[in-house]
Amino acid sequence: MNDKQIEKIKESIDCWEKIADGKEQKHGADDCPCCIEWFESDCEGCPIKESTGKYLCSGTPYIEFIKNDMDVSTEGGRSAARKMIEFLRSLLP
Repeated sequence: MNDKQIEKIKESIDCWEKIADGKEQKHGADDCPCCIEWFESDCEGCPIKESTGKYLCSGTPYIEFIKNDMDVSTEGGRSAARKMIEFLRSLLP
């Protein structure tokens, strides 16, 4: 993983911590540091895609978050947000 990928994962962790704490409501591709960097190239170069082999965060807890209506006021939404943080942390060297 290169320095840019590490930086974007760390920025994404910061975003997800705010989401999990209910301090941030934005959590789409327009708000994700990794998506902002790699979405236009079908996620090529994104460390999340490199980990899962899938684009659009398929194969990550983000899908569980979507299934919980992207709502951290529910236990399912909070749990999925916390799982996303742990997933992102697991990508760091």
